Amino acid sequence: MQKTSTQRNWVFDCDGVLLNSNEAKYQAMFDATRPFGEKEAHALVTYHRARGGVGREVKFRHFFKTILGREDDFTQDYEQLLARYSQLVQESLKSCDVAPALDEVMSALKQLNVQSFVISGAEQTELRSLLRQKSIDQYFERVFGSPRSKTHWMKRISDQYGPVQVCIGDSQHDYDVALEWGAHFVFMSRWTEWQNGASFLKDHAAITVLDDTRALLNLLREMPETLDQIPDQGTL
Repeated sequence: MQKTSTQRNWVFDCDGVLLNSNEAKYQAMFDATRPFGEKEAHALVTYHRARGGVGREVKFRHFFKTILGREDDFTQDYEQLLARYSQLVQESLKSCDVAPALDEVMSALKQLNVQSFVISGAEQTELRSLLRQKSIDQYFERVFGSPRSKTHWMKRISDQYGPVQVCIGDSQHDYDVALEWGAHFVFMSRWTEWQNGASFLKDHAAITVLDDTRALLNLLREMPETLDQIPDQGTL
């Protein structure tokens, strides 16, 4: 594998891409909101599943305003719910699997002069702590999370490090962000909750659909020239 001369910037989502953590987060969200009613908790999980990559702050405000129909000042309940969810999710993610062959993927990207970042809808402090616990934080130049949006962090990376060429995610929100910033989207299907994602994306020539990071490694080993076919900037 030959090293490319041009520095490139790739962005990885975390849940469903780097970690098999989607289901654990759904269960934690249900358990955290269950005291408000099982029907209401299920409604939030349904909303959550349809909005992968969006921060918990947005989802819990929706829970109080729309699902519960609260018109009073729910700040105290909101803060307590955030804290309860944070405790549950940190405990549940301790045992989640790391993406297969991730060490080799990141080594291959380094050889190809790719600088890697993480942008996730997960709370930033928790996210950084989790990646340290999993011993994969060292692979990334920066790790960004909520409450700032993915669009905010894409702008930050583009302004500070240059255009982002590739976004790797598992949700429609990840796809929308990649499209907005003119980046090639790599859809990881193995752990996704976007049920029709693969079929939705299969006819898009500017999108790569892969099973997981092991498939990405095979692509990098067999066709490293793929990087040279991805433009430095602009909409595909």
